[in-house]
Amino acid sequence: MKKIILGAMFFLMSTAISSAAEEEILPCRDGDYEQLNFWVGTWRAEWEGGMGTNTIVKSHNDCIVNENFESPTLNGISISMYDSITNQWRQTWMDDQGGFYDFYGKKDGDDYIFHTLPTKDQPLTYQRMLFTNIEKNHFNWLWQKTSDNGNSWEEIWQINYSRIK
Repeated sequence: MKKIILGAMFFLMSTAISSAAEEEILPCRDGDYEQLNFWVGTWRAEWEGGMGTNTIVKSHNDCIVNENFESPTLNGISISMYDSITNQWRQTWMDDQGGFYDFYGKKDGDDYIFHTLPTKDQPLTYQRMLFTNIEKNHFNWLWQKTSDNGNSWEEIWQINYSRIK
């Protein structure tokens, strides 16, 4: 009788553990963490005087967005993650020309805006990248800078993205 009761208890416990594991919610697979899903894929990037490929994948239980940008003149990577404490995206970009940028980003209407922070030496100057005109297979990316604390923006670079896959 003792063996039957122990067997039944083991069965019930293993069923409960299995059900709990199946119901486990992964923290980055809903809501704000999915905002950049439009970007995931392989893209043809074209700009005045050049073109390249940008491959975007999600990793680490869909918590991290990895970018791999390749062109004849610039190659770089970025890592992005949503910070639920500050309710904004964080992105770090590094490239083969020694570029390193630390961005903070948010959704703004239908666009996404990521910006650097002003420095002590130039408190009114910072840069931003803007994802705009977002459709399933196309969007525009703009690199801009301001020297007047965001009252006006100068466009430095525009890339037109078309989905490859």
